[in-house]
Amino acid sequence: MKTPFLFFGLILMCGLSLNALSQGSDTVFVDLGDDNYKGQQIDLNTKSFVIINKKKRVNYKISWQKSRRDNTAFSIDALKGGGQAAADTSCSNEDVEDIIDGLVNAKNEKEVKEFVTKANQILPTLADGLCKTDLLKEISYTRAPLDFPYGGRLSYNEVITLTVERLGLDEKLIDTRTYIFETPQRDRWLIHYGLTYAPNAISRFSKYYALADTNATNKYTIKKENKNGPKPWDNISATINFTYPFHGDSRDFDGGFTGGFGLSAGLEVSGHAGLSMIVGQNIILSSGIVMIQKHKLNGEYKEGDIVKTNLNFDALHTKVWVPELFFTIGYRFPSNFVAAKKANSEAKKTE
Repeated sequence: MKTPFLFFGLILMCGLSLNALSQGSDTVFVDLGDDNYKGQQIDLNTKSFVIINKKKRVNYKISWQKSRRDNTAFSIDALKGGGQAAADTSCSNEDVEDIIDGLVNAKNEKEVKEFVTKANQILPTLADGLCKTDLLKEISYTRAPLDFPYGGRLSYNEVITLTVERLGLDEKLIDTRTYIFETPQRDRWLIHYGLTYAPNAISRFSKYYALADTNATNKYTIKKENKNGPKPWDNISATINFTYPFHGDSRDFDGGFTGGFGLSAGLEVSGHAGLSMIVGQNIILSSGIVMIQKHKLNGEYKEGDIVKTNLNFDALHTKVWVPELFFTIGYRFPSNFVAAKKANSEAKKTE
């Protein structure tokens, strides 16, 4: 009894581990210093955005647009890039002073990124003191959190457009940059894999064997197997399931219609349909009616018949299609697992 549940527990643990890895970071970093950065795919659990490599003496005006919910961009107060700041001369380290001067007087965000990289390389070598404090303070000016209006309300198949207007201190427009962020694409149908249990609740059939007569030659009696023969896991099938959720957006809990196919260890095929509860888009619990193949005593025999041949199981039984209840627990593996893992790794490097 323990073997199938241990096996299923291992499958479930692996699935949950993959799910945790696939979640990625809930913060997206927008690199103003990367001329090739145009956007990326983001997770549904994205809560916040941060712009990095922000330049001083430039104001940044932000607007958002989401394609399927509202098509009207709106602006928030400009993110100030800082005034005519000068390098702090209290630090006597020339390398640090050069980096701070570079951050203050950078011509563009690409140069800011270069000096931030140098700063991160030299920081581990600095002892606690004015130089380290000044450098950390100057780096902090290069990034700013954005007010992300759609955090917690993202759905599949959405396109988020971030527009960044770069303004000079005189409020004249320098340029406009547009970044596109897409949530994962998903068809309404969910495909998941699992284990289905079909108890002998509606269609019950006993199994039979040929019992040899010890007092006679070539004499066998057809007998019914006792209840110690079939095991509960004999009614478990590996299944592939197709679920159509009631709602098209991402929800912690949802319901849906499910259909699918199964194959037992005894190579008995089944087809099932019913209702499902979807937990977090990945764990799916289903129940309904399954049409399943079961072994029934061959029509030419009945219990107690005397035969001259030691009939095996296949000779005594025939497969029939019968209705039965089913209970399924399934797991849907994330389709963007590799991409999400890579994005999560890149986000950690940026932090």
